[in-house]
Amino acid sequence: MKTKTLVFTLGTNTRQYENMAAARLQLREHLPGIIFSANVWTDPIGIESDQFLNCVAMVTSTLPPDKLNTIVQEIENSLGGKDHENNIVNMDIDLLQYGQQKLKKQDWQRPYVTEGIKEILDEE
Repeated sequence: MKTKTLVFTLGTNTRQYENMAAARLQLREHLPGIIFSANVWTDPIGIESDQFLNCVAMVTSTLPPDKLNTIVQEIENSLGGKDHENNIVNMDIDLLQYGQQKLKKQDWQRPYVTEGIKEILDEE
């Protein structure tokens, strides 16, 4: 399979530092060479909760989308998943780009996403 550039966003509103560190560690285990932006605090969108701690991650990989989704789900679940009823997001990891395909177009407008990608690209 051809190597693709992947872009992920990570976000948590519960035990933010702890959950972010654990998610980063687990992603590194599955996707060697992954690069993370700095963590950024953001206000919640559409829910009432504590602030979110977010970051962006970028890596190249040959893994297919279904395998990536499985990895993401396992990491989210290992950290307690999401409880939408109570506005708890232990960890949310979204795949925003797979190769040339951009997903979740509305997320690309968020400042932490555009700034995080720029930060990662400037480091390379």
